[in-house]
Amino acid sequence: MTSCRTSPSPPSNAAPTREAHNPPAERLSLALFELRPGEKMPTGTILAPKRHETALLEQLIMARNLMYIKRLVFLFAAITLIGCGMTDDDMPADEVALEGDYGPEFETRRAALTDFCSVRVDGYGTLNVEEEYLAQVVTCEHSGAPMETLKAQAIAARGYAKYVTEVEGRPLSPTVRDQAYNCGRPATAAARQAVRETSGMILTHKGKMIMPFYVAGSTNINPNTCRARDNAGTQKYVTYNTGRVGARVQGSTLGWVGNPANRGAMSQNGSACLARAGWKAERILRAFYGDDIRVTKLSGSCVQADTDPDLGHGGGVSTPSDPGQSCDDGDVGRPTIITRSQWGARAPRGNRPRHTPNRFSIHHTVTANNPRDGKAAARHVQNIHMNDNGWSDVGYHYMIDQQGRIYAGNPVDRMGAHVANANSGNIGISFLGQFQPPSALGIRAIQPSDASLRAAGKLIRYLADKYNITVTDAKVKGHRDQGSTACPGQNLYNKLGVIRDYARATGGGGSCEESAPGGGPAEFKHIRVRHVSDNPRGYNDTIEGFEVDSIFGQSADGNANYFAQSTSTTGTVTNPNAAKGRPDNNSCASRSSTVAGVQAGGALIATLGTALKPGDRVRVVQSNYHSGMSDCAPSGAAEIAISADKINWIILGQSVSGNTTLTVKKSSLQITKPLDAASTGHSVDFAVSASSDITRVDYLADGWKMGSSTQGPGFDFNYDIQYAGVRQIQARGYNARGELVATDKITISVANGSTLRITAPSANSRHRAHVAFTASASADITRVEYLADDWSLGSTPQGPDFAHSYAFQYTGVRAIEARGFNAAGKMVAVDKLNITVGRGATLSIINPLDGSENDRDVNFKARASRDIVKVEYLADDWSLGNSTNSASSFPLNYSFDYTGVRAIEARGYNAAGDVVAVDRVSIRVKDQAFVKFTKPTNGSTQGHSLQFAVRASDDVVEVEYLADDWSLGRSQRTSTFPHTANIQYPGARRLEARAYNAAGDIIAVDRITVTVKSAGGSTDSAMASALGREGGTCSNIGNGSGGPRCSGGRGGWSTGSCWAFVKAAMIRAGLATRADINRLAASVGMSAYSVQISAAGFKRAADRASASVLRDTMGLKKVHMPVGQAPRGAVIAWAPGCRGAHSQYGHIEVAMGDGYACSDYCGRVRADATCASVYVPVN
Repeated sequence: MTSCRTSPSPPSNAAPTREAHNPPAERLSLALFELRPGEKMPTGTILAPKRHETALLEQLIMARNLMYIKRLVFLFAAITLIGCGMTDDDMPADEVALEGDYGPEFETRRAALTDFCSVRVDGYGTLNVEEEYLAQVVTCEHSGAPMETLKAQAIAARGYAKYVTEVEGRPLSPTVRDQAYNCGRPATAAARQAVRETSGMILTHKGKMIMPFYVAGSTNINPNTCRARDNAGTQKYVTYNTGRVGARVQGSTLGWVGNPANRGAMSQNGSACLARAGWKAERILRAFYGDDIRVTKLSGSCVQADTDPDLGHGGGVSTPSDPGQSCDDGDVGRPTIITRSQWGARAPRGNRPRHTPNRFSIHHTVTANNPRDGKAAARHVQNIHMNDNGWSDVGYHYMIDQQGRIYAGNPVDRMGAHVANANSGNIGISFLGQFQPPSALGIRAIQPSDASLRAAGKLIRYLADKYNITVTDAKVKGHRDQGSTACPGQNLYNKLGVIRDYARATGGGGSCEESAPGGGPAEFKHIRVRHVSDNPRGYNDTIEGFEVDSIFGQSADGNANYFAQSTSTTGTVTNPNAAKGRPDNNSCASRSSTVAGVQAGGALIATLGTALKPGDRVRVVQSNYHSGMSDCAPSGAAEIAISADKINWIILGQSVSGNTTLTVKKSSLQITKPLDAASTGHSVDFAVSASSDITRVDYLADGWKMGSSTQGPGFDFNYDIQYAGVRQIQARGYNARGELVATDKITISVANGSTLRITAPSANSRHRAHVAFTASASADITRVEYLADDWSLGSTPQGPDFAHSYAFQYTGVRAIEARGFNAAGKMVAVDKLNITVGRGATLSIINPLDGSENDRDVNFKARASRDIVKVEYLADDWSLGNSTNSASSFPLNYSFDYTGVRAIEARGYNAAGDVVAVDRVSIRVKDQAFVKFTKPTNGSTQGHSLQFAVRASDDVVEVEYLADDWSLGRSQRTSTFPHTANIQYPGARRLEARAYNAAGDIIAVDRITVTVKSAGGSTDSAMASALGREGGTCSNIGNGSGGPRCSGGRGGWSTGSCWAFVKAAMIRAGLATRADINRLAASVGMSAYSVQISAAGFKRAADRASASVLRDTMGLKKVHMPVGQAPRGAVIAWAPGCRGAHSQYGHIEVAMGDGYACSDYCGRVRADATCASVYVPVN
C-alpha cells in the first residue's frame, strides 16, 4: 500500500514542493479518478498520483478544451490502475500490485518484524535507515515541529518505509510520492535526535506491521481539541481514532479501508498541536491510529541497542526480538546508557556476526585518564579500532568513564573484538583510562572510581538477567585471565571482586511472571536498625537507646548464618562495631562492651558478607541471656529494614523489641482497589498495598498510562475510563531511584451507563443542504455535539431531543456523528450514521479569497442564490455580523483584534430564517499593533467621572489616555487597560488612547469625541467674568522697588508678586477672602502661612482638597484641560520649576480667555504641561 503524501507547510525559507503548496491540483488529482463501468479496484489498492502523473495534472489544470480534459482523465485513470503500489520500472502494465493479494502471503509479510537497516531509494541507491535516510525524511517532512511530533514522525516514517520495502517489495520515491527525502535541506539536529530516541521503532497491531499513512492535514486547527475546522485538501484523509480499538478504528481513504494494515492517517499539523499541548509521541500516534496499536522495537546492527522503547506515556511496547515474552514492563533495573548517536559514533563498515552472550570480560582502553569529554574519548577509541586496527567498528560492547557514565559500543547481540579467539558469547566492557601501574604509553596509572565500579556492576546485573547469566568469578573475568596481556591493569583487576559484588547486589528483574511481579532487588546485603522509641524500658538498663548485640542473616533452612562484616551509622550510635559477629552479650556485666546503643534519631547499618535472598531470615539480637531471669534487660523499639544499595529500603518490622527474627521479602505491590474481576462505572478509584521502598505507582489500562500517584501508603488515584468493556489494569511500583521494582495486574469490567442515539435524520437517508438533527440520550447527558466527517456542526444543551440544524455546503455521503457529554464535560456516549446531502441553495465567499493575507480591517462579500436574503459572517465560530444587502454582494466590514490564521464562515439564511447554505475560507490576518476604545463610546454623553477601557494587540503593554491633548493618566497591561479620570470642565472633549510597546514607543492610537456634562457645582460665569476683569486690571500692589506693576497691560515683566496679585483679584471680585484661604489650608493639614505665602503653597492645598472643600472654601473647581484652553476667569497655577516657574514658589495667573493670562504681569500662557492645574469659579 502506498500513500498520496503531502507535507505540512514549511517555514518561509524552505524550498516549496508542488504537492505541499498546490492543494487545488492535489484535490483534483484524487477527485477526477473514477473506475469505468465493469472495472474492479484490486483489493488493497491505493489511488495515488505519481511523479509523472503530477505533470499530467498540471496540464489538466491548464487545459481549456473539454475533450482534451476527458482524454487526460482517461489517461490518468489508466496510469493509476497500472502503477499503484510499485514504480513503473518495477511492474509491467499487466501485473497487479502486491498489496492487492490480500491473504496468507500478505499477512506473512506483515508479520515479518525482521531487521530493517537498509532501504533502496530511487536515484540515491541503498541507504542506511537509521544513519542516513530517516533524519533527512523527518527534516523534509516536518522540520521545526516539537520534539514529540518529530519522534512520532520518525516512527511513522520508519514503518512506512519498511512496509513499502518488505510488503510491497519496491524502492521508495524520494519525493512526497512516498516520503520527502530530496528537499535540499540538511538533516537537523532535532531530527537526528528524534530518530535516535526512537531507534528501530515501528507501529504494529496484533504483532503485525501497519501502514502508517500520514498527510499534512489542515492548518485551520482548533487549539483546544487539535482537530481541524475544515475538511479541505489532505485533511479529508485524516482519521481521529482516540479511544478506538479493534473494528472501531477508522481506516483512511488513502487505502482500502478493509485492509487490516490500514489503521488510519496522521495529520502532521494536528500532531504538532498535540505535542504543544504536552502529548507524548506514543499518545499522539494512538490518537490517529487507534488505542490498540503498539510501538515495537526491531533488532539489527543499525538499531541503538540501548534506546528505551517506552516513549514515556502509555506502555504498549513490545519487543519482537524476545518472542517468548509479552511483558509490557520495559527493562527493569536497566542502567542509563549513552547511545551511539548521543556520543557521535561512526556507522560501522559492516555487520558483525550474531552471538548469544554468556559471559563478561573487563578491559581498559589505555587512553587519557579522566577525560573532560567522555563522548570524545569514546569516539577516540572507535577511531583507533577502525582506523589503526582496521576493524569494522569499536571492539567493545560498552565503555565506562570515571564518572560512571556508560557508552554503548558494538551492539551487544553482535560479536565484538576484544579477546583474541574468544569473542563469541563474550561481552566486552572497557574502562576509559589506564590502570596498569606505574604507567603505560606514558600515561600514569590511576585507581578506578567507585562510581565506575558501581556502573559496571549494575550493567552486568542488567545484562545477566537479560541473557540468563549467573554472576560468578568464571563468568566475569579480566582480559588477562584469557590471554597474555596486562589488561585491564592491576589496579582495575584488583577490583573485579567489587564489580561482581555490585552486580550480585544490584536489582535485576526483567521477569514477566505475574506470580513474582516487578524487578526489585533479589539479594540484600544491608540490614538497618533505626531507633523508634526508648520504650519498653528494661530493668536496670544502662545502655542509652535501642540495645543491639548482633545483627546477622540466616539461610531459609537455618543451616547457615551470615554475620555482619562492617557497620555504618547515621545519627547517634554508641559502640556500633559491637553489632558485628556472633552474639556475645552474655551477662549484665558485659553489656557496656558487647552491645551497641542506637539512640533517638540514629540508625545502625550492618553489611553482611553474603547477600540474603527472599525467604532467608534477618536476626537482630539484643541479649544472649534470659533477660527475664537476670538483673537487667534491654530497652527500646526499632524499625528493621533491608536494602541492596543503602538507598531503597524495604521495611520488615515497624516497631520490634527483644530478640527478633524476620523473613526477607522482595519489593511488593498489590492492587487493593478495585478488586480483580470487579464491575465498575466509568469513574474508577484505584489503590494498592505496597512495600515501603515504593515511592510512586503508575496506573495503566490496556497498556495506556492513566496517571500516577506518589501519595503512599495507598497511592490513591481516580480516573474516568471513557469506554466500556473488559479492561486490563496494571499498577507499576517505582522506588526512589525511579526503577520499576514491582507490578500487579487485574481485570475489571467497565459498565456502559450512558446511551445516545441519533433519531433524525435516519441512517442512509437523502437530504437537501439543510438538515435537522435530533437525538435521544440517557439522563446523565447534558449536551450533544453533532459532527460531519469529524467537522463540528455545533452543539446543543437543549434536551430531551437535542435539536440542531445545519446547512451543508458540500454534497455527497456524509459521516454523521453525535457525541454526548455529561455535566462534567466528559464525552460518555457516541452514535454514528451516514446520510447523503444533495444540491440546494448556494453561497460563495468572493472576498477575501481563500488563503489570502489581510490587514486587520477586512471587507467581506459573498455571492448567493436568490433564496438567500441574509448572510452572516463568522471567524472561528464567532459571529462578526451580518448583511442583507444582496445587491452589493452582502458586504460587511470587520476589524480583527487577533492575528494569525482565521477560519471564516458565511451562513446564508432564507426568508424563514433558516440556514440554507454555508461557505468557508481560511485567511491570515497580518500582525499589526492596534488599540481601540471600548469605553466610553464615540459620540456619547458622559458625566465628569469617565471610565476608560480599550481592546489592544498583544504587543501593547501600556495605554495613555488624553483629553484635548491633556494627559489623564496611564494604565499598565491588563485585559482592557482600565482607567478612571475626572473631566470637570463640560463640553465636547476629544479623547485619545495612545498604545505603547515594551520599548516605550507609541505603536497605535485611537480617538473618539464625547460630550462632558456639568457635574458638582456648575460654572459661575458671572464670577468668572468678575475675576477675569479684576485679574487684568492694574492694582496698587507694587514691586520691591516701588515701580509700576505692569507695562501697558500686556507683555510686561514679573515683579515676583504673582500670588499676591491673584489673591487681591480674588478678594476684589468677591470670590474668596484671606480667611477662606486659611480654612482651605486647615482642611488639608497645611499651615495658613504656607498657603498664604506662595503660589506653590496654594496649588498644593487646592490639589489636595476634595471637590467639596475647594468649592466651599475658595469657590473653585479643578478641571482637567490644557492650560492654553483655560477660559476667562480661570486660575492657572504652576508647580515649582514647571515650564520656567520659580523653583521654590511656582507661579499663578488669571486666564484672560484669549491665550493671555495676568498676575503681576500679563503675557501669553506658558506651554501646556501636566505640572500645571486649572481652577474655574463655581456656584
